[in-house]
Amino acid sequence: MLSKNPQWEKAFIDRTERMVERDKNHACVIIWSTGNESGYDVNHIAMAKWTKSRDVSRLVHYEGSAAIYNGNPDTQYIDIYSRMYASLEYIEQYALNEEGKKPLFLCEYSHAMGNGPGDFKDKWMTEGYDRAAMRVYDTKISNQTDFSVEISVDFSLGGYIKLPILQGKAVWTVDGTGEISLKVNAKVRENLVFLPRFGLQFMMPKGNEEVEYFGYGPHESYIDKRQSVRIGKYLITVDDMFENYLMPQENGSRFGTEWAIISNELGMGLKFTGCPDFSLNAAHYAPEDLTAAAHPHKLQKRKETIVNIDYKMSGVGSNSCGPELLEKYRFDEKEFEFKLKFMPIFKEDK
Repeated sequence: MLSKNPQWEKAFIDRTERMVERDKNHACVIIWSTGNESGYDVNHIAMAKWTKSRDVSRLVHYEGSAAIYNGNPDTQYIDIYSRMYASLEYIEQYALNEEGKKPLFLCEYSHAMGNGPGDFKDKWMTEGYDRAAMRVYDTKISNQTDFSVEISVDFSLGGYIKLPILQGKAVWTVDGTGEISLKVNAKVRENLVFLPRFGLQFMMPKGNEEVEYFGYGPHESYIDKRQSVRIGKYLITVDDMFENYLMPQENGSRFGTEWAIISNELGMGLKFTGCPDFSLNAAHYAPEDLTAAAHPHKLQKRKETIVNIDYKMSGVGSNSCGPELLEKYRFDEKEFEFKLKFMPIFKEDK
């Protein structure tokens, strides 16, 4: 490694000399760094030693000097214990550890690579989430009156090899006004990683381009990504909901939606009402379309509108380069009940 090769010491020091002399008069520079992700040994130590001899007014840090990287144990010229993406639990433990004599500095703590949860994709695939399909075991009319009919469905959700991810019962009730009520009771298999989402997905015909909803807006929001949105009533289009990330991925959801109407330009469509709320997504791409396309130009826009009404979704997190999703943002319920109402609507009749 170059950081321990004495033949490279002058080159290392030359780099830090040019940096310090270039930026020493900038008041916004409060800490010097000896590099990034390049090991830690005698040449970094020489850089830090020279820097402190040249400028005693500023601190020196280097994340690579942390003990977890098994570099040179000599950190006498490093003033701060620097870490990247340390978990909240680790930060608390460090603060309570009396042996820690240096301040903890999170030189990187949030990684916004698109809208995805990074290597959580591997866990989806391990458990078969990416190829899960619904299987129906029994369907029957469980109750019928002059004004309504109730249909019960026993189902499971899972892949082809492992045991089902979850099993449940869905009860559909259709009344004389045309309103459809859905109640789902589900039980998730034990010892599974938390679910990415659960809800209802269906396709509406070409022309259903208008989306009116009451919830968080005006742009996308998730349980862990809603500091820049506000509750309100919004009127947008399906195309407006799409976030065109550099790599196609989950996008455009509206967290905490209480009701939504998806309709054509004449105002004819469907109204969805949460019990109490849901995550809303309407797009011209199905989730599998986003997964299959490595670049935006490979996406094939559908004429139909794909609607997702989710009971819950796990947060998007920053695990593409960082700690795993915090537990409070995980959809980790082992039993849950999902209720939803929807009905045909003509907006002029509202």
